[in-house]
Amino acid sequence: MRKITTLHKIAAAAAVFSLTAAGVAVPSLTLAKKHYKSACEAHKDKEKTKGLVVGAIVGGVAGNLIGGKKHRGVGTVGGAAAGAYVGQKLAKDKVKCND
Repeated sequence: MRKITTLHKIAAAAAVFSLTAAGVAVPSLTLAKKHYKSACEAHKDKEKTKGLVVGAIVGGVAGNLIGGKKHRGVGTVGGAAAGAYVGQKLAKDKVKCND
């Protein structure tokens, strides 16, 4: 039987928190209507969302691999968070608006 360490508890809590926050945030974001100044601003927002999702997936996979057997959960959660942040920032800078 495996011993549950404090690190495992922290990883589980972080996973539950992130899934709960995503479950609460996603419906509220889809229900809220944003009023954009231009079509370019709307496109930039869509690209940021895509970058966030793709970054989180890639970062989660990378964190899982880097974390190894001992720290797989923490690596996955940390990698997903870092990947989401970087992906959103890169996607935001990708779209240039002339407004």
